[in-house]
Amino acid sequence: MKYKIRAFFGVRFTPTFDLMMAITTELVMIVFGLISSKTQQLIPGLVINGVLIPLLLSVLVPLLFILAYKKQPLASLGIKKHFLFSSLLISFALSIVLFQSFIPITRDSNHILPLLLHNGLMLWQPFFIYGWLQLRFENAFGPIPSIILSGLCYGLNHLGTLPASILLPYIGLGLFFGLVFKLAESNLFVLFPMTWMVGTTAVQANHSIALQWHGYGLVTILFLCVLFILIGHVARRRRLNQ
Repeated sequence: MKYKIRAFFGVRFTPTFDLMMAITTELVMIVFGLISSKTQQLIPGLVINGVLIPLLLSVLVPLLFILAYKKQPLASLGIKKHFLFSSLLISFALSIVLFQSFIPITRDSNHILPLLLHNGLMLWQPFFIYGWLQLRFENAFGPIPSIILSGLCYGLNHLGTLPASILLPYIGLGLFFGLVFKLAESNLFVLFPMTWMVGTTAVQANHSIALQWHGYGLVTILFLCVLFILIGHVARRRRLNQ
């Protein structure tokens, strides 16, 4: 127990190539976000927000680096069976508390459901911020610095895309997510999908953030992408079982 507490508060400085890759992808992510915020045309915006950021930068780059280049398992990205059941229970409990405490439900709350759906489909965000960045930061600097850095990255990723007044709450939310992730033995399922979906929606709803009309198109694209991935996975499993 004493060793775990000491390890949690321990600070180190062991930069590696993994850290350089993490920092590089985060800087590119910020640049993509700023470009997207300045793009007025629909198609380029959807390409950046629907393909380049979620699929290429947030998912494919970390997966290829960890699985193909480093030859490490998915557990190195927070996707693992260890502490899985407990993570899901914690996620369920946190989601109920966050929803009841911070999401205002009134007759004019029609924007809540689209926000929940939108945030629930943003699986690449916790994967990128915590499964990819935070675990690289932790290996280089220790748990506490990694939580702080991942929270800052979560806020910085929304530069230009959200009002400045919401950046600090986003950073605070990012710190909360990072702490929960670490306390759950770095199991990503403590965040995705429930805690992430409800927590992000709570911050947005309390700062009058609603989806713009093109956001519904993006939600549809994301939903179809997830649906196609699931169909492909089921079809592959059936072929293997034949």
